[in-house]
Amino acid sequence: GAAGVGHYLNDWTDVDQDAKVGKDNGAKAHSTPKRWMILIGLTALAILPWLLYFTVSKSLVENEGTFSGSNVLLLVALHLAAFALYSVPPVRLKEKGVWGMLLDALYAHAIPSLVVVSFFGITDMMLLSILFAWQFFVGIRHIGFHQIQDIEKDKSAGVSTFAITANSEKIFQLLVWVVLPLELICFVLFAILSGFYWLLLVYLVFVGWRYILSRAWEISSEKKERSMQLTGAFVSNF
Repeated sequence: GAAGVGHYLNDWTDVDQDAKVGKDNGAKAHSTPKRWMILIGLTALAILPWLLYFTVSKSLVENEGTFSGSNVLLLVALHLAAFALYSVPPVRLKEKGVWGMLLDALYAHAIPSLVVVSFFGITDMMLLSILFAWQFFVGIRHIGFHQIQDIEKDKSAGVSTFAITANSEKIFQLLVWVVLPLELICFVLFAILSGFYWLLLVYLVFVGWRYILSRAWEISSEKKERSMQLTGAFVSNF
């Protein structure tokens, strides 16, 4: 539901820009009334199941020291609001430089992770803070590499992203040498504090697998641009 809202709202507000570069757009063929119907339906799917669950289980009553249903519903509301702030004019933070990256990281990773753990009643603020930081850095890494990879398409469509307005190579270095290490530190802390030590092994196996795949490509020292692309693909996917 929530993911559908974000995806469709982004398509709706990108119809004209996507048409310039021939990019597929899920809202292009829909009339305005139909777009509203679809958006309202997706929003209902994002909210109603939570309302139903917490109403039936009577979890909307705040309990001291615990996350109640109202906390989860507040996070869901913030999640949906973030989609609107990211895509819809005149705010449209998607095209407001670094603010677009920060908000993308929040709605795509950080807020959903809090929704999940809040639902299960996790109340350790240290653990929640580390989880939030970990997922936030994951989100920054993902949107950062996505913007770098889409620079030419975004320029053609007239979209002004942070990767376009700033130095893309410096952003790349920042993601690899600052954001990624911070993400890994937060992940290790989360695995240790939560007691899920097996996550460390799984993560190491996955990182090794991604590294082997990336090194399977022959990278010559003369092809700096290709090397940067492969390194970006590797870092972005693990």
